[in-house]
Amino acid sequence: MKYLKFYLKLFLSFGIPFSIILGIAKYIETVAFNWQYMLFMGIGFGLLMSLFLGTFHITMVEDELKKGNYTVLNLHSQNKIIECHLSIEEIYELLKEKYDFKHIILNKNENIIKAKIGMSMQSWGEKMGISKLANSQTEYQIKSTPLLFSTLVDFGKNIKNINQVIEIIQDGK
Repeated sequence: MKYLKFYLKLFLSFGIPFSIILGIAKYIETVAFNWQYMLFMGIGFGLLMSLFLGTFHITMVEDELKKGNYTVLNLHSQNKIIECHLSIEEIYELLKEKYDFKHIILNKNENIIKAKIGMSMQSWGEKMGISKLANSQTEYQIKSTPLLFSTLVDFGKNIKNINQVIEIIQDGK
């Protein structure tokens, strides 16, 4: 029940487009429209993909979540607050030196680091933000989200990004 909405979202995202594409292809091939065939194949494909990808994604995310206290924004965007005595400039230099970002910038006025991570086998890329909390001298918020808003599964990649950044910051203290 906990992940029913997620599985349903995957089912609809895979099943409906597949049904439409299959229906168009079948119509072009036979000049006949078969609703039953289209519906059956769409439901079958949607179920198969949602169960396979959904279960694999949830397993990967839950394994990563066990490693730390996370605020789960949804199943692919992650957020974590850490305590660190380094300045935002020191964190920026550490990350620039030790993490393979595609693009990283420091906005000193807003006390925020923004970074982009390139494509991998798990996702089309992610964007990260590291910002100092307004009412604290030592707390930072680290957020990692997919570059594409349409990303449904990331197989725990955003949690891994946050864990790697935390590891680099803790090693640099």
